Amino acid sequence: MREVPASAVCSASLSTLANSALGGLLGGSVAAALVIGFTEVLKLMLGILSGQDTWVIILVPLLGLALSVLVLYGFGLSSETQSLQRSGWTAR
Repeated sequence: MREVPASAVCSASLSTLANSALGGLLGGSVAAALVIGFTEVLKLMLGILSGQDTWVIILVPLLGLALSVLVLYGFGLSSETQSLQRSGWTAR
């Protein structure tokens, strides 16, 4: 077996380290931009909604929660029937 020169190992390690650092910097920057953008949109929505009547402030979030529960319940039922059909079990 041939031995790998120490300079080649060092060069490969530096290349891997540089790629990892660059990927981390790029990914962190994109994530930070998304978080800042999402926070700004939330602040804008709160600013708009804070001027509404009291009944709107109370009723709209409740309707949103009810709608999301119904949608997720529908997804749960559809995935349950698909998994039952795949496994060979039938509802009787």
